[in-house]
Order: sequence, then structure tokens, then C-alpha cells
Amino acid sequence: MTLETIEAQSVDDKIKGVVPKRGSTVFKVVLHTEGMDGEHAMLPEFKRYLKGLGVHADLDHRFYAGGLCFVEVEAPAALAEPIAMFSIVRAVRQMPQLRVLQPAFRTSGIPSVSVGLPQGAAIDASINAAIFDGGLPKSHPLAKWTTSREITGTGAALDEFLVHGTGVTSAFLFGPIDPSKPLPQPYSNVDHYRVLDGDPSQNLHEQYEVLARITSALDAKHYDFVNLSIGPSLTIEDDDVHAWTAVLDDRFARADTLAAVAVGNNGEGDEELNLNRVQVPSDCVNALAVGAADSPGEKWARAPYSSVGPGRSPGLMKPDLVQFGGSLQRPFLVVGAGKNLGLEATGGTSFAAPSTLRLGAGIKAHFGDSIGLLAVRTLLIHSTEESEHPYREVGWGRVARTLEDIVVCGDDTIRVIYQGDISPTKYIRAPIPLPDGGIAGNAEITATLSYKCLTDPHHPGNYTRAGLEVTFRPHDEKFKKEEQIHADFQELFFEHSFRRG
Repeated sequence: MTLETIEAQSVDDKIKGVVPKRGSTVFKVVLHTEGMDGEHAMLPEFKRYLKGLGVHADLDHRFYAGGLCFVEVEAPAALAEPIAMFSIVRAVRQMPQLRVLQPAFRTSGIPSVSVGLPQGAAIDASINAAIFDGGLPKSHPLAKWTTSREITGTGAALDEFLVHGTGVTSAFLFGPIDPSKPLPQPYSNVDHYRVLDGDPSQNLHEQYEVLARITSALDAKHYDFVNLSIGPSLTIEDDDVHAWTAVLDDRFARADTLAAVAVGNNGEGDEELNLNRVQVPSDCVNALAVGAADSPGEKWARAPYSSVGPGRSPGLMKPDLVQFGGSLQRPFLVVGAGKNLGLEATGGTSFAAPSTLRLGAGIKAHFGDSIGLLAVRTLLIHSTEESEHPYREVGWGRVARTLEDIVVCGDDTIRVIYQGDISPTKYIRAPIPLPDGGIAGNAEITATLSYKCLTDPHHPGNYTRAGLEVTFRPHDEKFKKEEQIHADFQELFFEHSFRRG
């Protein structure tokens, strides 16, 4: 640990974004406190301070992560500066709304095309998957593979949210539907949690209420796969970690869970103002951020609506990858919310994310318990199609189009998975297997390394609390000097992240 600088935060440093000049609003306030000290000392003191300002806040919606406490405070907008003056306040920001669950585009339905659902059960019923979204209509045919769940206190459902939730569920079960082919058998069943209710623009407390519903569900049951096509309507900022990101990153770091997060549909926003950048919480380093490609065919590019990177340092590679998400020329087809099993043409990163997660469930169903969820994430990234598109637009590339492209190696190729834990200051050797007698000619080695780690929301510019150094030793019997303990080494990775050498 080293001291970089010591200085006091000014009130201007603490106030983030634009605060209204008049009226009442809901603030997101970040406090330097955690755990027992926060509950028994700092929060009561903060409540007394707010009461002195004439603000009676219950602070019921609060989240702890990485030594910080995120609370919401409803107060007159003019009190932003007095609130920021409290000594342990780190940041004050007007609470952003949740993303309105509108797809990037939606065309008219396709009533002339009937959908024949598969007859059998899911391929692997032992896989636990969860979708947090707008819900499913009652008695919908997708209930054959989906369990609808609601959190106590959630209000009535909205029709537009049910349409979105049905489309997201369809994308997880079947991927993008091709009307000329039978629907594929779902790889797993899924729990769909309806966490949205009411108009986000009318409920300023909705954002933390929804996050509380998500965390309560994750506390109650372990899930192998989690899909989030929702989140705050807020592009990430390098000097501030949002509550959704900090809280979810901390949970995913401690659990063997693969979470897919849609990066958002603001890719056509103002680039000068960074309004086209990936949205919270897709900057989670312990989750898979998924953008959208405009085509499932040979020629493809980033869908114009898909948000762009970079992500938060050092997790600059966001999105991690892209998946077909639909375009006006080639929409993403999903099962509609009606009971007549019609198709709906839509598009957005909301559908690219669960479609990617479906492939992850397929990998898990294929290999079973022999690999963990971090290995599934690694395989998804490792098998992406390389392209000439900029990293900030498509990440490592477009995800493989079929499960076979991932689990079946091509000619003259082997794919080796190493799994394990590594302690700080320690190292692990991963030998590269070769056939008996060696090989004739050259071998191309491509590697993808993935690891989970705790994060530090205190330090947004250096967010992760662990890193890896990679050393490649081509020959274990070649030494430049006799006194060397280890064989000679050379660079394996020539790019700025752990991928491809």
C-alpha cells in the first residue's frame, strides 16, 4: 500500500452530474462506511444531520459494497451542497431513472407464421438460471420451461414490460428464431423474476427498489446463469462507480455464477459527451457485457444502437463480445407475449445478452460438472469470431454461432482448459500438451485467461484488487545462463489484454 496524495474533497468534488435548481428530487448518496459501523454509528449520525436540514430520510434502501454505503435520500434539490458537506459523504448525484424497456426498434408482428414449441423438457434440468426483467404473462406457453417469480412488495405488471420480459425469455430459451426451422430444445429451464412495476419516470425510488429485489433473489438461491437486460439509464463514468455495479460485482466475485449484462441501446448518442458509452451495470468486471451485432451471417458489424466502450479501468474491454441483436434489415425474432404463439420482430442488446447466455447454458449442459462457470465464460470469449472492427465497438468479436463451434475442435486443433485457484504472490504452471514425438512445423498458440477478483469502488480508476502476470517459457530445457532457476521466457500476449498471442 502506498499513499498517492492526501487532500480534502471539496463540495464541488462530491456533487456528480447535473442537479436540478429547484423542486424535490431523490439523491443517490455514497458514504464512506460499511457493516456494523455504518448501521450503529454512521447512518444514525447521518440521519440526525439530515433531520437538522429538515430532511426526514428513513434510509431503508441501502447497499454496502467495498467499504462504501449507497443510500437514497429524497430532499429539496437546493440541499445538495449541505448534504455533500457531511464529512463521510463521498458523492451526491441525482438518482437516474431505470432504462425504459423499449427495444432499439420493433416492427409489426408476424401473425402468418405459427410457432411450434418443442415437445420435450429442457436438456439439463439441473442448471439453475434466472432472468430479472418485466415478467411473463399468466399461463403463457413458455411456462413449460419457465417459472414466474415475484418479490414481495412488487406492484402490478405493465403490458409493455411483459412484452419485453417475454422476448428476453424467448431469447434465452431459443436464441434468434429462424421461421424456416423448428425451435431448438432449450438447454435449461429458467426462473423469471418480475422486478419491474409502474412507470420509472413516476417513481424516483424505483432504481434502488429494483436492485433490492434482485439482491434478495440472489441471496435466497444460487444461480448458475443470470441475465440482466435492465439497469439505470446512465452511461458509466470513470470517476464514479454506481451502486448497481459495485453491489453486483461484489456478489458475482464470490459466487460461481455467469452473469450476462446488456450494454444498452444508446450507441447512437453523442460521442463527444460519451453518451454512447456502455451503461451501468455492464461495467461489472465479474460479469459478461454483451453488445449487439447487426447480422447473424458472414458479414456483420456492430448494430448502430449498441453502446460502445471502453469500460472501467482496468476492465477496458467492454463490451466483452457481441451477439446478433437484430437490425431493421434483419430483426431478432422472438415468441410474442400473446397466447397465440405468434412471432414478434424486435431488436436490441436486451436480446443479444440472453441469447449469449443460452450458449453458455449449452456449454454447461454439454460438459456437466467437469467445468465451472468461469470456464464457460472463457470459452465464450475464446471462441469469438475475430474481426477488423474496433475493440471499443465489438470487444473480442462476435460470439460463436453454434454450440458445436465451441465444444468441437477443428482439424489439427486442440483446446485445453485449465481451472484452479491462485493465491496472491503465488504462481501456477500450465503445461502446453504436445503429441508424442512432437510436431512437424510451427504451432500457433492462442490463449484466453479469465479470473474473478474483488473490486475496489473506492478507486474507480483502478477498480480491480488483483491482477495476473503471464510468462511464456517455450522450452523447459533452454537456459541463457547456467545459474538460471527457470527456463528462458518470451512474450506470449502481444495485445493489451489477456488474449491471443
